[in-house]
Amino acid sequence: FQRFNKLRPAIKAVVKDQAVSVRSCALCVLTALLNHDRDLAVEWFVESSRDTTALWQTDPFARFIHYATRTHYPILSDLLAAVLESGNEKAVENTATKIAMVDLGGIDTDGHAQLVRSGTETMRKAAAHVYAQNIEHEDAKIAEQAAEYLMQYFYDASESVGEKAAHAFWHISGKRLFELQDLLLKFVESPAFGQGAEDLLRSLEQSTVELPHIVTEAARKLLGILGEEATSMAYRRAMTAGSISKLVVRQYAQTTDPDLKRECLDLIDEMERSGYLGISDELGKVDR
Repeated sequence: FQRFNKLRPAIKAVVKDQAVSVRSCALCVLTALLNHDRDLAVEWFVESSRDTTALWQTDPFARFIHYATRTHYPILSDLLAAVLESGNEKAVENTATKIAMVDLGGIDTDGHAQLVRSGTETMRKAAAHVYAQNIEHEDAKIAEQAAEYLMQYFYDASESVGEKAAHAFWHISGKRLFELQDLLLKFVESPAFGQGAEDLLRSLEQSTVELPHIVTEAARKLLGILGEEATSMAYRRAMTAGSISKLVVRQYAQTTDPDLKRECLDLIDEMERSGYLGISDELGKVDR
């Protein structure tokens, strides 16, 4: 604090400097000041940024609100609302992301989180990204809330939003996959599955948890989607065909349920007729 008191006039000066580049650097100083005097740091941040739209898309601006919104959202509320209305795509994306994050953490966002969830494509992409990243959060309440919000983006009119939502499953553990069966089924049934099946299939391959209903539904859906792309490494989606082939054959080999075995055999026959990549190799590993 003794050092800050000596630097206070200089910091105050750069916070209001005419040059945006200087103000951007000043925001880095204000982020550090949050550790010593949060009220003053937020006050000067709002003063520096309120009418300086060029700052809103900068990394120092995004970094400051990442930390400050957790304790001072009401003071920052008007500024954040202005950013969301600005039309600056990068600024909107950064701010929408922070708003969705603090909302998951239980902070009252003055209605901004609801606006982000149903707003522009940029806002919805930001929200879908946040929820996709948090469905396995260590805090069970946050994880369940993220999963609940994520579901709507499987059916979003924008493919890019659906792709963001589809990335939710690439890092999910077997135990969490089992807990999320209802969400997985909704995903498989949705348009987003056709855009981003690979991450879920990879997690299912790596998991020791059996989810036969998810596997068979995914296989049926992909039979109607992949077409010729399932037949050759020349196509981008060939690896998707290889993954579902492995999963269905593995499910067939593991199950003792005669109805499920019959269902898997029907899927395998259809994959063979369609020339699915990898199906012959997988069948060679089991005694059909």
